[in-house]
Amino acid sequence: NYSYSVSMYLIQKAVIQIKAIRAFFRLIKDPTNTPEVFVLVEAFSEDSILDQVVAHLKKDPENRKIFSEKFKTESWNLEDFKKYTPGTLGGTDFQFFQTRGFDPNFYPPYRVEEDRTYFRLRVSQTHDLWHMLTGFETDVRGEIGLQAFMLAQTTSPLSGLLIAIGLIHTVLNDRWGLSALLESISTGW
Repeated sequence: NYSYSVSMYLIQKAVIQIKAIRAFFRLIKDPTNTPEVFVLVEAFSEDSILDQVVAHLKKDPENRKIFSEKFKTESWNLEDFKKYTPGTLGGTDFQFFQTRGFDPNFYPPYRVEEDRTYFRLRVSQTHDLWHMLTGFETDVRGEIGLQAFMLAQTTSPLSGLLIAIGLIHTVLNDRWGLSALLESISTGW
């Protein structure tokens, strides 16, 4: 019945929010705890939040075209990138993933149903590409710098929260690293 469905929805929403709060504090303690980032991604994937991000992006005609075409890359096989010449985008991809021991299909799969899920898919598919193009490393400072870049590009509140987590972690655990982190944020922005 309707009231049962509403109650279940509210309970599910509360559980997601509680998990997000727990992830927030776990990430302050250890910002390299990537699974907790995915908990925050889920919490920030609420329709109203992503609708605002997508609406902002679609103000640009090129972005509107991207959303209408919904281009998706297939799964990447690292072995396929061996054939590319060093210094090309494919060769740089291969070197990036190989030297870090990364799997290009690390992110959870998204089924694209509308613009919100398409946005999530493209962010996951292009995250490491943005590391290569911007020069931000995959350490905490580089990830936070990249989030500043993402925030400037997309206005995603998740990027703002991840920056805040990085700042809080640094203030509590590595005050001498604060200048370097702020420089990374400034460069990304």
